[in-house]
Amino acid sequence: MDTAALVLATGARTHNFKNIKISRIAIDSRTLHRGDCFIAIKGDRFDGHDFVVLAARAGARCVIISNRFAGRYKRFIAEHRDLPVLIVPDTLRALGDIAHYHRMRFSVPVIAITGSSGKTTVKELTSHLLGGSCTVLKTEGTRNNLIGLPLTLLGMNNTHDACVLEMGTNVPGEIQRLAEIAAPTIGVITNIGPSHLEGLGSIRNVFKEKSCLLHALAPASWAVLNGDDALLRKAHPHCRISYFGVDRACHVRGLAVKAAHDGISFTVGRIPFTMGLLGMHNIANALAGIGVGRILGLDMKSMAKRLKDYENPLSNRLFRMKANRFSIINDSYNANPLSFKTAVQSLIPFKRMCRCVIISSDMLELGVHAKKLHRECGRIVAGAGIGCLVTVGKLAGHISQGAVLGGMDRENIYHFRSREEAERSLPDIIKNGDMVLVKGSRTTRMENIVEALKRI
Repeated sequence: MDTAALVLATGARTHNFKNIKISRIAIDSRTLHRGDCFIAIKGDRFDGHDFVVLAARAGARCVIISNRFAGRYKRFIAEHRDLPVLIVPDTLRALGDIAHYHRMRFSVPVIAITGSSGKTTVKELTSHLLGGSCTVLKTEGTRNNLIGLPLTLLGMNNTHDACVLEMGTNVPGEIQRLAEIAAPTIGVITNIGPSHLEGLGSIRNVFKEKSCLLHALAPASWAVLNGDDALLRKAHPHCRISYFGVDRACHVRGLAVKAAHDGISFTVGRIPFTMGLLGMHNIANALAGIGVGRILGLDMKSMAKRLKDYENPLSNRLFRMKANRFSIINDSYNANPLSFKTAVQSLIPFKRMCRCVIISSDMLELGVHAKKLHRECGRIVAGAGIGCLVTVGKLAGHISQGAVLGGMDRENIYHFRSREEAERSLPDIIKNGDMVLVKGSRTTRMENIVEALKRI
């Protein structure tokens, strides 16, 4: 890409302009390479405009700044006459505009995945399935926001045959903007549930926000939707639809479904599929990936072989590990009521073999519904017959209350105000042979509980 393309993509005003090649787009002066274009993004903790001078010293070939800060850089512009400076109303939007411009240079399939839970797993499964026959660009980790998604797209080059993107949101309008940037050819929605209610307000609004992905799809594109989700059945995108699930009306239907202690199994048509992931919900996640593969012409037998070889790369999402005298299922990356329920269900196959323990912290961003939703999760724990419940944090105390209301014995319920307090008590709670599931929202740092369990 060159500076003329940047101006064309963003509509920027320019100073010291000359048309020169740039190597890539950078938003961090610490990782900037000589020849990069530096975009000054204002974040929650840092403002990239404070590092424009450092970026120039590091060898930036061009810088993009907001017009709100243009006056502050008059002297800088005058002193760096060999450095093109592009001025835009909003640098975050400019990053997305540049990524969209770059994406439209390629005609490869772009698969965008959103939903209340399972997004990252479906992204990994879909990438794995497609990776058997082509080179795939995918979202690394959970870079699924207005910064991460554009940076992923900017990595697209002529070696890629497909692109698989994850899209996240916690406020209205994010999915619409992400979809505008990505211009997907296939849109996948995993499910609709009570997530990010603090920003979105209601499940109906969650559905409305996630459905913005469908509005961005052209008539010849595909929407791959969970046919077992009542709200998604009401979606009416103006494109082709492929439903996945276990309902008889699904195009990619899982039959003979089974979740065991060592993985899951199901059939699609007459083809048997097996996979080492835990939890019945991962059958739906696998079916979503199969639905995408089917649209792109992959053979069912080859997909079955690929899924059998799939190993969970996500060490904090239902990742099973062995401790000194018990086992741990690490699902500490994030939590909402829907993912909590599926995590509890993943323990059920172990109940005949050992005592099952759940350690859960607060689930955040649930707004005014938080207490009620936590209590409902406690009832789910009690209804599943879980042997022991440990809750950590103020909101998580309502999980304990819900478990008591659901009929769970109080002697098997422990509540702690802080993670540190829980860590000190765990050696007295956990027994030989237990299966311990650790769950909680990202900011509660429940991975520290996992490390504490390893030390017992």
